[in-house]
Amino acid sequence: MDGTSGTDNEIAIFTDSNSIEGDSNLTWDGSTMTVTGDFRVGGTVTAQEFHAEFVSSSIIYESGSTKFGNSYDDYHDFTGSIRVDSTADSHFVGGGFVGIGTASPIEDLHIETSATAGGITVSGSNPHVAIDDDGASDPVLLLKHGGTASWSIRSDFSRTNLFDIRNASGDSKFVIEQAGDVGIGTTNPAYELDIYNATNATARIRGLQTGTSGYADLILESNAGLSQIFKVGTGYTSNGGPSSLNI
Repeated sequence: MDGTSGTDNEIAIFTDSNSIEGDSNLTWDGSTMTVTGDFRVGGTVTAQEFHAEFVSSSIIYESGSTKFGNSYDDYHDFTGSIRVDSTADSHFVGGGFVGIGTASPIEDLHIETSATAGGITVSGSNPHVAIDDDGASDPVLLLKHGGTASWSIRSDFSRTNLFDIRNASGDSKFVIEQAGDVGIGTTNPAYELDIYNATNATARIRGLQTGTSGYADLILESNAGLSQIFKVGTGYTSNGGPSSLNI
C-alpha cells in the first residue's frame, strides 16, 4: 500500500489498489454520517428515523415495491402532499379512514374542499360511479347540508330494488318500480303514475299565457290513436266542452 491521506472525520476509501484516502463527501463525526452527493443502497437500510431536510429534497424509488411499516397498525405522519404517479392502476388499501383535504375524515373516504367548484370528476370513454352493497342491504346516496342528511336516494333491497327517494325523516316521497310504475306519496304504485295523499291529492299542469296565447293541456291517448284533449286557457274550451272538468 503506497500510503494514506485525509482529514478529521473523513471516511477512508480505496482510490486504487495501493492507496487509501479520506473522502470529503463521506464523513463521520462519531454520531452522524454525512453524505454529500448521491447515496445508493443495494440492500436494506434499517433506521429509527430518516430525515430529508432540504427544501427541494426527494427520495426516489426507481423500481420494485415500496413498503412503510410491517403491519396495518403502524402510524405514518406525512407533512405536505403525497402524489402517486404511474402509468398503471393505483390501489390503496388501509385499515382506517382516508381524508383528502381534511385531517379528520369521518368516513372510509372523506373529501373536503373549500373551493366553490370543488368536487369529484370521473372521465373517460365510459365513465361511471358504482355504489355496490353486500347483497343484503340498500346502496344509499345521502345528500347532506351542514352534516345533516336532507334527502337520500336508494335502491330498496327489501322491495325488489325499488328506486326510492326519501326526505330527512326517512319517508319515501318518490319511487320507481323495476316494472316502471311511478309512485308519488306511495311506495306501492298500482299504475304507471300513482299519486297518493292522505287528505287531498292534487296534480297541477300550468302553462304560461300571454293575452289569448298559451294554455295548459291534459291529453289522454290510446295506442289506437284515439285521444281526449282537455285544454284550459282564455279562448279555449276542453275539447269543445266546458273549460272545467269535474269527475
